[in-house]
Amino acid sequence: MRFQDKIIYTIIYGFMWTLGGLPKSWRVGIAHAIARIWYRLDRRHRLLAEKNLAMVFPEKSEKEIRSLTFNVFKHWGEMFFEIGWGLHLDARNIYDYLEPEGLENLSRAYRKKKGVILITGHIGTWEILPACLERIKLPNNTIYRTMDFKPLDAFFLRARTRLGANMIPLRNSVQKIHDRLNMGESIAIFIDQNANTKNGTLIDFMGCEAYASKGPALLSLATEAAVVPALIAREGEKYKMIFYPEIPLVRTGNPEKDIRINTQRYNNAIEVMVRRYPEQWLWVHDRWKTRKPAVTETQEIPQSQNNHQ
Repeated sequence: MRFQDKIIYTIIYGFMWTLGGLPKSWRVGIAHAIARIWYRLDRRHRLLAEKNLAMVFPEKSEKEIRSLTFNVFKHWGEMFFEIGWGLHLDARNIYDYLEPEGLENLSRAYRKKKGVILITGHIGTWEILPACLERIKLPNNTIYRTMDFKPLDAFFLRARTRLGANMIPLRNSVQKIHDRLNMGESIAIFIDQNANTKNGTLIDFMGCEAYASKGPALLSLATEAAVVPALIAREGEKYKMIFYPEIPLVRTGNPEKDIRINTQRYNNAIEVMVRRYPEQWLWVHDRWKTRKPAVTETQEIPQSQNNHQ
């Protein structure tokens, strides 16, 4: 980084560390106050969240949708402070706040010695997930997208790796991912965002058509690594770290069908997470942006006939 970027990085780190050191009641109170302001001022994301929630939960009234939307904003306000709070965690105290669930599912997958693909989403307190995975002493790597703003990218990289977790940049990551899986390690991949028609396949997500990345299915089909859904979510005074049962790989002999079926099954797991913690998901993301291409009817052009004289 350039010298000025290092200064900005130091300021960001110090600011977030200070926020994270505040008493929890202060953090939550300030977070909710910020959420109220954000909710009122950010009309675009508020309307997008309301549209997504109304589409997925048609049985809810407008009042219930608005209330749930506000709770989504409150969650993201709290998570902002939790990023700073995570800087105060260490290997000795991190488990004081965690309630693991389904660790046997993860251990069973590791014992296959083909590597583990942890599929997760932008749900719960996912920023501290790499540190929590490192705490359970199973080798983990997390795929992440680098940021253009170098000081902020450096901050998040340090926050995520400070307890030993390994981060792999998404760009040019294929060989590194295969190497880690061949070594029997795990790769955590976020799979809940919108994909384009080139890199995605059409699935049903939350009862609506959506495009999802083919990547995890292609990776699983190529390596036969076990696929385990995982998340960490706020629940009362604790944080639930949940590992769901492995999703068995489906092979039909038709590559395109295999990709679509396995991608659907992986996203079904994400849907279970979202429905369990609806206020803790990224509803302000345009998840259903990519639409199925319209089918246009083509008229058959009659062949020209030769005139015989």
